[in-house]
Amino acid sequence: LLAVFAPLRGSTTTFFSSGEALARISEFSPPTITATNIDQPIHPDVRFIENPACKFGDVIVPAQISRDFVISCESPDQDIFENNGNHSGIDGVGDASKVEFSVSLNGVDFFGDGLVYEYTKSPVVYSMSPRGSGGSVVVVRGKFFDTVDSDDFGIICQFGELIAKAVIVNDDEVTCVAPHQSEGTVQFQLVSQDLEILVNEFYDQTPLQYTYLPPIEITSLAPSFGTIHGDTMLLIELDWTAEHIHLRCIYGKNLASVANIINGTMITCLTPLVMKPGWISVEIGIEDEENLTILTPISAQYRYVVEPTIKSIYPPRGSMSGGSLVTISGENFHYHDERSVHCRFGNQTSPAVFATDNEVQCRSPAVDEITREVQAVRLVGEPIRDEVQEIRIVGTPIAREIQWVIVESSESREAPQVVRVLLTASTGMEGYFKLTYRGFASEPIGVKAAPEEVENCLASGLFESVGVKRVLDESIYGDYSAFDVSFYSVPGGVDLADMSCDRSAVTSKWSGDIQCIIVEIVPSSTSLVEGSFELTVFDFDGNELPIILSVESTAYSLEQKLRSFIGSDVSVTKSKWPFTSISKSGFIWMVTFPSFHHSSSGIPLADWPLITVDDISLSGTDTALHVVERVKGNWVEGSFSLSIDGIESSPIPFDSSAEDVQAILNEIALVAGNVVVGQSSGLEGI
Repeated sequence: LLAVFAPLRGSTTTFFSSGEALARISEFSPPTITATNIDQPIHPDVRFIENPACKFGDVIVPAQISRDFVISCESPDQDIFENNGNHSGIDGVGDASKVEFSVSLNGVDFFGDGLVYEYTKSPVVYSMSPRGSGGSVVVVRGKFFDTVDSDDFGIICQFGELIAKAVIVNDDEVTCVAPHQSEGTVQFQLVSQDLEILVNEFYDQTPLQYTYLPPIEITSLAPSFGTIHGDTMLLIELDWTAEHIHLRCIYGKNLASVANIINGTMITCLTPLVMKPGWISVEIGIEDEENLTILTPISAQYRYVVEPTIKSIYPPRGSMSGGSLVTISGENFHYHDERSVHCRFGNQTSPAVFATDNEVQCRSPAVDEITREVQAVRLVGEPIRDEVQEIRIVGTPIAREIQWVIVESSESREAPQVVRVLLTASTGMEGYFKLTYRGFASEPIGVKAAPEEVENCLASGLFESVGVKRVLDESIYGDYSAFDVSFYSVPGGVDLADMSCDRSAVTSKWSGDIQCIIVEIVPSSTSLVEGSFELTVFDFDGNELPIILSVESTAYSLEQKLRSFIGSDVSVTKSKWPFTSISKSGFIWMVTFPSFHHSSSGIPLADWPLITVDDISLSGTDTALHVVERVKGNWVEGSFSLSIDGIESSPIPFDSSAEDVQAILNEIALVAGNVVVGQSSGLEGI
């Protein structure tokens, strides 16, 4: 509703021809509106009102008067002005977006003090994502959002009965943070500052809705650590019923892997490869075609470690009665989880303790035989189990075809963005603070933390690569901590409007004067590649599938398109590119093809044709688009033999069953009756 306010009778300079003094319009707000009604409050002392009307340009429409003396009228269709060459639009002939507006109390004399009524295009919504929980950033995409972005008339997101401030990013996009409320589906709509509905349905007239999903609590995660090479199978127990197909395990802020549902409350995930050891947060979310939504309010912690190695065992022999102290020396033993370390002597295990950072000691068990071989010392949190020797059929190593699609642009390595974080108080400070960026929080940072500690907190919880230096400034009064943070992994630099400082856990004697200030010291000179490109995939029969991708396209959306063409065995992951260098910026889609595929000829093939790419609208500094065959897929046929202690087995066909291999190995007298064989074939070879 538009409100047009009038002062007391007699305070006007607008008159009827009879000389009777009438109210004039003193305020008309807002000047830009997409609504259809206009209201004018009239003082109760004004009498003799007949045939009230509103005038838009040269078009007069009737008005109504309410009991509380408010005039209401409906604006005419803008087409009336656009189709009338003699309209009174004030922006020139042919432009009827703005027309003069006035009001009459008798249908003849109009007053309005030069007011203007502006026609705008109503917002149209094409998509909204993601669904999720309170605190999620909701992105609404469409058209004509900036037509309602003014000082007088803003826009608000309404989730059921709750409202949230909206940010108009541009003409095509609006974002807002979903307020917290119970799970379920609520009506979503964009409303004006006075809660008038602007749009509550998609362009196809289906209703706008937002679904609140129940939070997922991680009750246990095992093992708690694994090597930086990844591929550690995590067993994660949830306080939640796993009913969504596309669950993802999210590591830090940039890595994710597919979650496999074991039962209603248990899932498994393979850890991804990382470049350096350290702690990383683990969260659970769901993925749709556009977004990844995190549903865990509190993350679990997982530690990446360097793979341990064993250099020596001393003494190599001991008494059959047991009790000998055996010392195992090596590197990268991980002292933080002593419960996971055991020594195994034959089929017997013995608990171990750390003697030093690189030495583990355990007592040998009693045995009935003279010799027992030390089979395994496990130091990576895995359960103790029987020795398993894997036999792979190899001509060249069996492998699934992996192709990388890379889009990148150059960055200025010499000038990353530098942001100063300054905490000050009149007296000594204690405790910790957190930095938050676009809804994601860093690990807690101690007020007096060393630069290396700050780097770890930011890198593991928020950003991939940062540099931190402590700043000394004697001009600052009282106690302070200042850090200069260089952002290497954020092309274009961070947006300070999206960064905040949580100092609620910082204390001082006079806690009320604690401040946390964030300022940009050196702006970023990096550039980020944008736009879209075409990717074409081929099968072994010459068929092809062209796919249009933008740099924002998710791995999941590409994976679904490839599965419809190749089959369900294909998988795709996406990451920032490059992994370690900070001289470039971009993205990489890593496509893993099925290990073999039967063409129309019936021959199993594994070396897939190379993907082709074509630039459509990529922009950035020195943009580049290319495909790398990271792993060449292969297959194998024929037979092999095994030797145990120099005794060679009979030939074993590559497609033998486990029972056949077991029978052949048990023919060797040295191990006869003591061999059990299992088999795995398919996606990873045999």
